Amino acid sequence: MLSVPEEYGDVAKRMSFDDAKSNFFRAARHGLDAQFNWIDGQSYPSSLLILDRLLPLARRGLLDANVDSADVNKYQLGFDYSMGDGGTLQDYCPRCKRIIRGLAYANLPTSGEKVFEGSRAEN
Repeated sequence: MLSVPEEYGDVAKRMSFDDAKSNFFRAARHGLDAQFNWIDGQSYPSSLLILDRLLPLARRGLLDANVDSADVNKYQLGFDYSMGDGGTLQDYCPRCKRIIRGLAYANLPTSGEKVFEGSRAEN
């Protein structure tokens, strides 16, 4: 996330490793229902942290990296939509695999390879 250092400075100095580790395990156990420790001892529900803090930073970083704004909007809308159901990463893995596989095949026309000659997307 390119915009995080601009917004928060050195995160490692403002957030303990133990908080980051706890957040990781909370996310694995509770999905979007998790409560996260954040910068300078603040605490947020994961959905609020993601939607109000992290997604805007990610958006800014992608736009600063010259990613097409139509692509940023398209994928962010899908992510915003998926945030409402309280799922875990495990719930989204099958969907993520399909998306990644589709993106691999979508890049073939720009590579000049024929679809049947291109390298197969990983499962």
